[in-house]
Amino acid sequence: MRLPTILAAILSIAAPMAAPAATLPTVKTGTPYASARTALSRQGYRPVRGDGSGCRFGREDVCRAYPEAETCAGTGLGNCLFLWRRGGQLIEVTTIGEEPRRLTVSRLRCRSGCG
Repeated sequence: MRLPTILAAILSIAAPMAAPAATLPTVKTGTPYASARTALSRQGYRPVRGDGSGCRFGREDVCRAYPEAETCAGTGLGNCLFLWRRGGQLIEVTTIGEEPRRLTVSRLRCRSGCG
């Protein structure tokens, strides 16, 4: 057997075992967080409930409104970080804004399980 034939045989066996890299969900920057939650749910993501310890500094209202809040800043742009999971993928959604119903998405980032 020639080397290219052996290599092709090995690759044909290994290829099905390789998992495709997971992509981030489709949510645009500037989307109201309430709308982003709906979009994430439709894409199969589920909120990861936090323990509320990261919502201090007068931002407890955000954690009450959105149990998936991991942390919120009490100053500056009022950034909050929310966690969502789909299978083995864990993503972070960062928002800006003061009031819970006026938060907007500023960034999506993969925390783990994205290949």
